[in-house]
Amino acid sequence: MRRLLPPWALVLIGAIVVVSFAIKMRVNPPVPHEPDDPLVTAARQLEAGVGLVVDVTPDRSGGVRVTEVNPGAPASQLGIQAGDRIVACGARSVWHTYDLVEQMEQALSYGAPALLLVEREGEYRQVVFGRHRPGIAPPAD
Repeated sequence: MRRLLPPWALVLIGAIVVVSFAIKMRVNPPVPHEPDDPLVTAARQLEAGVGLVVDVTPDRSGGVRVTEVNPGAPASQLGIQAGDRIVACGARSVWHTYDLVEQMEQALSYGAPALLLVEREGEYRQVVFGRHRPGIAPPAD
């Protein structure tokens, strides 16, 4: 049986393939796939849903620190400001962004408003997100 290509031609073709692959990887390096961070995902949901931009780093004292409020967003209309810290939703403490989103979604899924306890410069106030049920009044500003 006769070979179609001599051995040196096979080596040359192999070298061309390897060099081509190396050039392709140099020009278009693969982007490493990082697993989705649930805290970052929750922060994106807060920004898209209520207009809150929050710090995703959990704080030792608990709560979620608001870094920015999108103008015209529901959070802005309710008076939440940059620097505020959301410490509770309903009767449960909030320790990080995932906690906050989960508790707000749970309250709103029952048709109840999400009651947030917001701390600003040592003073606390309650903010009501969502539809109001009879017997629950929005906060007076």
